[in-house]
Amino acid sequence: VHSTDSHKFLGISLDYRLSGSYYIRSLSARCSKLLNIINMLRGTWWGGAPSSLLNIYKALIRGSMEYGCLTFPFNNHSAMRNLENIQLRALCACLGLRKITPTNIVLAEAGEGPLRFRFEFLTSKYILKIFALDSHP
Repeated sequence: VHSTDSHKFLGISLDYRLSGSYYIRSLSARCSKLLNIINMLRGTWWGGAPSSLLNIYKALIRGSMEYGCLTFPFNNHSAMRNLENIQLRALCACLGLRKITPTNIVLAEAGEGPLRFRFEFLTSKYILKIFALDSHP
């Protein structure tokens, strides 16, 4: 039996310190590849509509980020900053905005909120759902 620093279970990489850094690195790489799909679909004259590109963002990139949000350590600011940077790049690509557009304007134009609040909302929703079950130990 070999000793490893991390183990992948249901697509989420857990390391022995439960810091989530290995999973967030792999998630960032995966989302950067998915961002290339959005960049290919957008164009100045022939590209997809911003609403269609936002739907693709929500399905591919945001869905990938939300899948393991229960395992993210919320105190890891550099990891959250990395994910928020990917979110900002994706939303700028979807809306056709420049990369130097301020974050609050990009989020308002897209109708999205910061990832940290979204992750906290989903975590709270899951915990309340578990507490509401009578059959849960």
